[in-house]
Amino acid sequence: MMTHGNTPNHNRPDTGKEATMARFSDSVRSAVASLSDWDLLAAVLHWNGSLRGIVGSELDTHLFVMCDGFGKRTAAELADMDWDWSHVRDSSDEAIARAASMLRAVVRADAVTASFIGKVHEVAA
Repeated sequence: MMTHGNTPNHNRPDTGKEATMARFSDSVRSAVASLSDWDLLAAVLHWNGSLRGIVGSELDTHLFVMCDGFGKRTAAELADMDWDWSHVRDSSDEAIARAASMLRAVVRADAVTASFIGKVHEVAA
């Protein structure tokens, strides 16, 4: 499990990523499928997580907002707190499960979309 320190200016969601879904590699899909809910969110949302940056900033922000360590907070409120990692770290099991489920759904949808696009290209060729 990762350490859960709070490092200034490193906790905010990655704003340099596009908001669109990227095609995830097989190794990322495997990690997303095999990690526990907590380990998955730590890998994606913690400033030095092993899967940091795999999703765009829009989804990154949404996942952070889904957590409830400081209660229900908006993205603007969390930004004012410099995306304090404690909001994720201190979240309820239910909030962690909901956010992890959302992330897994996005990765599954990406796999289905990539498969569909591949089949369309096969038919068109």
